[in-house]
Amino acid sequence: MITSIRMGKKTLFILANAALLVFIAGRGYVINADSYEYINHFIYRSPLYPLFLSALGSLFGQNFLLAAAVIQTAAIQASAAFFANVMRQLLDLGEKGFLILFAACLLPLFDVFAKIGGAGNAIMAEGLSYALLLCALATLAKAAFSRDAKHAAMFAALAVASTWLRPQFAFLYPAAIGLALLKPEKHGQLKKIAVTAAVMASLTLFGNYAQKAFQKAKNGYFAKPSVTAQHMAGKMLYFSDEKEIAALDLPVEDRAAAILVWREMDRKKLLARHHPADRPAISVSAPLNDICWGTLARIYRQTRCADCPPAREYMGLSAFSARLGRKLLPLHGKTYVGLSGREMLRRFDFMTLLFCGAFALSVFVLKEKSLIIIFTLAATALAANCFAVEYFAAAAPRLYLYSDMTELLLSLTALLALARSRGLLNSVNPSATK
Repeated sequence: MITSIRMGKKTLFILANAALLVFIAGRGYVINADSYEYINHFIYRSPLYPLFLSALGSLFGQNFLLAAAVIQTAAIQASAAFFANVMRQLLDLGEKGFLILFAACLLPLFDVFAKIGGAGNAIMAEGLSYALLLCALATLAKAAFSRDAKHAAMFAALAVASTWLRPQFAFLYPAAIGLALLKPEKHGQLKKIAVTAAVMASLTLFGNYAQKAFQKAKNGYFAKPSVTAQHMAGKMLYFSDEKEIAALDLPVEDRAAAILVWREMDRKKLLARHHPADRPAISVSAPLNDICWGTLARIYRQTRCADCPPAREYMGLSAFSARLGRKLLPLHGKTYVGLSGREMLRRFDFMTLLFCGAFALSVFVLKEKSLIIIFTLAATALAANCFAVEYFAAAAPRLYLYSDMTELLLSLTALLALARSRGLLNSVNPSATK
């Protein structure tokens, strides 16, 4: 009888998710500003998601974008079930705890936080990278509870492999290093560190070589393009003045192009001198993105690469931006580090407050060592993500999807653990936690 009831619940759960998949897919796919860059294999996009779309194009023809939306939604649902089940088992949260965590994991499907039209529907890397985040959090939890080399290496492998889809996932590296340094319950810490280091190093080298080989085959350049150079050049120009740029030890053509960019930023009032020192955020996020991809690229094209093919133009623009950024970084790098730190503090919103409260709950009330480890390692990853977004990129809501959902899910986990300790959830094994 009990078995049939459980089977009935599983069947109902599967049917409900199938209905949700049909509902989400029924909304169709969503094209954003960056979607065409993935569809058309733009050189500065990591190739894994464009290759995913190309594979679907070969299989489904003109319906490949709808197929992508269906697969992404299904991947998020499966990853949500995996995460919720892992936390249920590790913390003995029962069926209610599982369902609450599972439902929370699905919020991005309804465009909560990311603002891209739904993580499943949007033709963007977030559709798969969010599913990877859920898997990473579940693996992190397993590694924190087991504290063995196997799970630490699994998390490290997932962290590195995730960067092949979105380089931003390097924010998981501090957590991977922390797991490696975490003393195991049994002997073998050196083995644990060595295995983790070997996994991270080998996968990093493989990923870099594979991406460079892909660019060589497709565009003729054995290189791993990145948007970081453009963002950094724009942000360093933000703090500069024309005399500083004119005095830089750069080729004459580089200085001339940089001065033209600076003058347009000045005309558009997108320089530090146009804004209060204590509130420059409006000028260092979205507007600078326009400078990096608009003014910087246009002036480089006009002055240095008028008839270049797109791949050559972009590689030249990246090299020019890197040279400019390196020269300006010693002059304004410290200033911008301070600005990034202040912007991180300004992001202390309700979700961050909830996370901090749940962290304190784990330390002072629940006193569960493994949960404290999860929160500590997650906090290092969240700080790394926030700093990287503010310092290296143009801040956008979708870049904080991973931080917001991590904060929400771990906070809910701690609250559910508290409810379990108070007898409010159906406990299967009261001694399950450590």
